[in-house]
Amino acid sequence: MDWTLKKCILLNQFVYYTISNLIDNMIKHKYWSVFLILITVLPVLQAKAEVDHENLRYLSGIYHESWAVIIGINEYENMKDLKYAVNDAVEGKDLFISKYGFKNDHIKLMTNEEATRDNITRSFNDLLQKAGEEDRVVVFFAGHGETLDLPDGGEMGYLIPVEGNPDELYLTSIAMSELHKIARMSYAKHILYLVDACYGGLAITSNRGISRSTPSYFKKITSEKGRQIITAGSKDELVIERSEWGHSAFTKNILTGLGKGSADIDGDGIVTANELGEFLTERVHDETAGAHTPQIGRIGTEMGELIFIYIPDQSSNDVPHKQYKEESRTRYNLYRSAKKISWVYPGLSHLKLGQKKKGLFLAAAETVSLGLMAISWNKYNLAYNQYLDSQKAYDIAEHNASDAEQQLLTDYEAYQWAAVQFGGTIFASAAIWVYNMYDINKLRYLYTGEINQINYNVN
Repeated sequence: MDWTLKKCILLNQFVYYTISNLIDNMIKHKYWSVFLILITVLPVLQAKAEVDHENLRYLSGIYHESWAVIIGINEYENMKDLKYAVNDAVEGKDLFISKYGFKNDHIKLMTNEEATRDNITRSFNDLLQKAGEEDRVVVFFAGHGETLDLPDGGEMGYLIPVEGNPDELYLTSIAMSELHKIARMSYAKHILYLVDACYGGLAITSNRGISRSTPSYFKKITSEKGRQIITAGSKDELVIERSEWGHSAFTKNILTGLGKGSADIDGDGIVTANELGEFLTERVHDETAGAHTPQIGRIGTEMGELIFIYIPDQSSNDVPHKQYKEESRTRYNLYRSAKKISWVYPGLSHLKLGQKKKGLFLAAAETVSLGLMAISWNKYNLAYNQYLDSQKAYDIAEHNASDAEQQLLTDYEAYQWAAVQFGGTIFASAAIWVYNMYDINKLRYLYTGEINQINYNVN
């Protein structure tokens, strides 16, 4: 037998036992195995998005109320005055109201002569009475801090109120232990202390928390209690203020990190207390040339974290926040319903979302693709059967072997081309299906809210 013909026959065996048998298996299983790749690969591609959707739906109602005590002191009775602490406090209050949904009557702002030791402790007591189990609390202090060296070699940190005297810290100032007491006594789910002062004796634990790679990460950190503190620096470091900033380095970067979303390190649209702390540590250290480095830690062993979720600035429209949330939930439910039917047939989910042109185009393209698949399958069967007949004729040919050989080669080429055509239609159909799923998944950003700067809301 001619060697060229032998190679063709060997190649035919390979094609037969790979492509042909695979296609036959697809037909036996009623075409569902054609989409085996879709069934196995797409869930992996969409797993993260699914987790994000569930997390964000959960996060939309994570806090019932938000409370804050904000203190800024420029003019001290017994210490050197500061320039921008009051400005830090005022802009901090505006930030929490405009960007993060804190209510004006849920924020206690004290500046200069108002920020006495008695008034500050009373405001802490009010937090204990008002903050519930599903609430968050932020305490922001911009002013002086001092450190008292203890006889046993330890330290005790103090916040200095307007009348505070560094020579009588115990009598005139607020010990760090008071913040610890509030943290332990409060029913609030999450408490975050932002202390724009440098002092030691924090008595806080490591900042180690739950890894972001942990499944249901957001549910874990928001369901468990958390008490965290971030300070501008440690003992013997001075708070740095600059006229070009109009703030201290610490508060300047809080306003940048939370106000502009710069502290959203992983870009998921949510700033956790840990993310804010990491952002402040790096930025403040760099901007002060290492003069002071923020300290981050936890009070207690709970692993929960306070989170900041950006909300729309409602000053430019008259839509109540409750109505906004209801409309966002309706849009989200519409998207979820459309996503479910996207598995049924390409284009159906786009039609449900009102994208008629794209929906009709995808549905038509998939229909044509399936029609071509059926036609090419029929051609493939005919070509394959013709090839088998030619092979049999060649095997029994004696006097006309050259003619039979030529016919066998011709039919083999036709069989190969038919297999390529059928494989191409399978690929085209699968590609349309994959694109349909991808495009619907991409549209999640348009149907889970209307908030700027974050992944799960409309811009």
